[in-house]
Amino acid sequence: MGQTLGGLVTKKKRKKISKQMNKEFAIQAKAQKEAQRIGQLQANFAAQQEKIQQLREGRIRQAAVIASGVNAGAGVGSSAVQGGQGAAVTTAIGNTANIGVIQGFSEGISKQNEIMATSQGKSQVLGVKMETQIQKANMIGSIVDTGLSVATLPWGGVGGAAQSMFTK
Repeated sequence: MGQTLGGLVTKKKRKKISKQMNKEFAIQAKAQKEAQRIGQLQANFAAQQEKIQQLREGRIRQAAVIASGVNAGAGVGSSAVQGGQGAAVTTAIGNTANIGVIQGFSEGISKQNEIMATSQGKSQVLGVKMETQIQKANMIGSIVDTGLSVATLPWGGVGGAAQSMFTK
């Protein structure tokens, strides 16, 4: 009976903590899902970059052909040589932009990890609070059970025990 009473006394507080814990678990799940989505975007971007790398290698081979043409006497002012120089600049600008994209993905993943870590910390605190409420319920229950057992002693409870001690 004492355990039931102790549970009733702490029921409201435990329910409130339980709702807060569920909220934190939902935040963690959402942050993990978002981190996975960003990770997939990062993987897709890496695959795209591999394709671009293959195209770059093709341009390098093309530039080697142009260099051979210049060496053969086509001249630096020829349209073929100028096109090769333009491609080199474009590639350098593209590489810089790609680094920025990868940094954006990393920042997004870091932010989601930070949200998740914060939420996990809150969940741990709520878990401790819940455990405290459970211990409180158990303590109240023990007190009530002890009180009931003393009150129902065979010689008439505490008053009867005291009276029988002094009447002998």
